[in-house]
Amino acid sequence: MTRIRHWATWQLPVPARVLVVSVVAGYAAALSWSVRNLWAISPPSLHSDGPEIAMAAVFVLAAIASAEVSMRLAWPRTRQDRVSRDLITVWLLPTALVLPPAYVMVAVILPRLYLYLRVWRGQP
Repeated sequence: MTRIRHWATWQLPVPARVLVVSVVAGYAAALSWSVRNLWAISPPSLHSDGPEIAMAAVFVLAAIASAEVSMRLAWPRTRQDRVSRDLITVWLLPTALVLPPAYVMVAVILPRLYLYLRVWRGQP
């Protein structure tokens, strides 16, 4: 719990903090609504959703692999002021075009979570 208090979000001015928290809350609400509607249309069963889950997993793993390759090859040679040079969006676009929104929302979270865990440096 003490780590949450040290997040940079809480250091922002109040209007910016409200914006950041509301965007995250809106994303979480949209994800839960999308999953609920997906399950209301067809109840979850691994038999019917198996190919979609496998396709989403392939695209997510490809996005993670491209981010890892770019960290090893591209990032060390780039300037420090650039945000990123990965191809995560190249792998998420087919997911967005082919799969239902719930899969896309999860597919966006997982590579970013991987990058966060891979690059994050804790305070000493």
